Amino acid sequence: MEHLEIEFKMLLKENIFKKLLSDYKNQIKDSYQQTNFYLFHPLLEKKKYSLRIREKKGHYELTLKRPSTIGLNELNIDINKEIKDAIFNHQHINNEIFDILEKENIYIKDINDLVIYVYFFFIIVNRKLSYLLFFRNEKWFISTTLCIISFYV
Repeated sequence: MEHLEIEFKMLLKENIFKKLLSDYKNQIKDSYQQTNFYLFHPLLEKKKYSLRIREKKGHYELTLKRPSTIGLNELNIDINKEIKDAIFNHQHINNEIFDILEKENIYIKDINDLVIYVYFFFIIVNRKLSYLLFFRNEKWFISTTLCIISFYV
């Protein structure tokens, strides 16, 4: 599914993060670990694209983010572990995302760099908004995501 994403993230000091967790502990609806694998290629960077594999609760998702007039145009495809491993081994993959990339001369065999971020999320639901409190690279963040104009391509 493809949608437009507008996201806000803010760095928190650890004491503020702990206070938020304490103040909202009864409103925490879920917590989990998520690993994001970011794949790099010079043309991705030049075009300001982002290519990611997300592992969350035993499921995998391949995401391509591209600039839009407002926010980012985000295309997500559910994949399995075998496809994730094939991507890491530079094997040819047939799916909508790699079709888009190949049309722009970005080939999986040329994707060499990999950065891994592990997130620990605590989801707080309050007044119809979802807040994600998460830890990345020894820093705490709060994030709210607003996805607008969801549509199938």
